[in-house]
Amino acid sequence: MITDNNVKPSVGPTLPPNSTWASMALMVSTPVIHDNRKIVERLTSGGNTVNLCSIDLSKAFDKVNHYGLLIKLMKRYLPVCFLDIIEHWLNIGHLVVRWNSILSYEFVVNFGVRQGSVLSPFLFAVYLDDIWNWVNQQISPSY
Repeated sequence: MITDNNVKPSVGPTLPPNSTWASMALMVSTPVIHDNRKIVERLTSGGNTVNLCSIDLSKAFDKVNHYGLLIKLMKRYLPVCFLDIIEHWLNIGHLVVRWNSILSYEFVVNFGVRQGSVLSPFLFAVYLDDIWNWVNQQISPSY
């Protein structure tokens, strides 16, 4: 159970309006790719150098560290009762592998958010938000 006297109650939305999950959804769309190409062409035509970075997030849901996610949720001052629910939800993940008719022993899953869950994209966005914020700080909107 999470107990932290420094966790303050939430007083409003905990995700900024331009949070990662909304931004990530836009990043993969065709209009954004087209806009990026136009920006790159404009900058390079003026003699500027342009560096682009892309991240393959296709298997990233499986890589989310549960403890890292909980720490990031604590830093957003979510209510402790909500953090307890999330912690329990993450900890009840156990797997068994079946190969033909043979079952493995049950084992605990310490990484990843559940695919197909309504809550998982939100949790994934919280987990990646630090990276997104760092990238935004590194780039200046000079176009």
